[in-house]
Amino acid sequence: MNILMLAPQCFLTPRGTPLSVLQRVRALSVQGHQIDLITYPFGEDAPVGGLTIHRIRKLPGLREIKVGPSWQKLLLDFLLFLKALSCLRRKRYDLIHSHEEGAFFGCWLSRMFRVPHVYDMHSSLPQQLSNFGFCSFAPVVKLFGWLEREAICHSDAVIAVYPELRDHVQTLAPGKRVFLIENTDEIGKDADPESSEALRAKYNIDGRRVVAYTGSFEPYQGLDLLVESARRVVASIGDVLFICIGGNERQRENLEKMIRAWQLEQYFLLPGTRPIYEMPAYLQLADVLVSPRTKGNNTPLKIYSYLRAGKAIVATNLPTHLQVLNADVALLTEPTPEAFAEAIIAALENPELRQSLGQKALELAVEKYAYSAFLAKTQEAFACFASAPVYEPVP
Repeated sequence: MNILMLAPQCFLTPRGTPLSVLQRVRALSVQGHQIDLITYPFGEDAPVGGLTIHRIRKLPGLREIKVGPSWQKLLLDFLLFLKALSCLRRKRYDLIHSHEEGAFFGCWLSRMFRVPHVYDMHSSLPQQLSNFGFCSFAPVVKLFGWLEREAICHSDAVIAVYPELRDHVQTLAPGKRVFLIENTDEIGKDADPESSEALRAKYNIDGRRVVAYTGSFEPYQGLDLLVESARRVVASIGDVLFICIGGNERQRENLEKMIRAWQLEQYFLLPGTRPIYEMPAYLQLADVLVSPRTKGNNTPLKIYSYLRAGKAIVATNLPTHLQVLNADVALLTEPTPEAFAEAIIAALENPELRQSLGQKALELAVEKYAYSAFLAKTQEAFACFASAPVYEPVP
């Protein structure tokens, strides 16, 4: 099929949703589909067979887009809509595939050009308004709720990336064709041992036990919880190093201020956002991987990489994690500094526990979240459109 994909993201950057978009693109490419991807002017090109990237033009003075909702994204999304409209007028497509808020106008384009539409839903957008602290004004939240419901109801199918989201879709639109395709690992595969040793030498961390976090530094990720927990950890274990990978410059500066306030500078390392190909080495460097998230229901993409890395995991016992993790593969704690620190200490001081958790995590990744299963589910979801009637573009 010829697929027009709308991705209102900075593609490709090492963040959750863009990486999830990459997974979908790769799966469709393997199955022989051709994808025209319309996206923002920021990010790296992804060398995937059958993929052509169309970027909207840059806006003067706009150098980056923060994660989550923003007023800048509204303008960029309008430009993305115009680019999609242009592509649909010039070329015949078998399917429109929209990610996140791209579905709001993807559905309209679907009806206008009589092309089937798939809504690739990574989260509930009204909930994002709360998670990112963008807007709590009731009419705005209600508007986003209505837009989301309309997008779901007028899509030919919906892809949900975690169980609670599937249930949310079925509640809003009973009988809607919805496919649960949970994310797979993209960066947790085995690293070359020499790469991890090179990092250990680079940062001079020989003899220290490593607790690692990867991902964005948005407030809902709970990095303040991690820093407060670290204060308790270092009081018990002196040879520990917390490595937090990700975040933009402003976010790292804010985190550094928090670290200095607790006088923990010697116990933290902030390498910044690293290329995707470096992430396996960082994961393998760690003794414990942490996810201190405090808000939201969507499963962090990092969790699948953590599982595949075969390391002990410490995470908060909230729905965002419990849809994938359980007590067999992770230490799940209340989202308090005391409980989170206690779990980290238990993992660091017990090698047998770390080994057991890591082995069971790897087994879960292989059994339930393997790439082969991801491919099979993607093929099932798109097979029903392969024989759909093809329409000529509207002149």
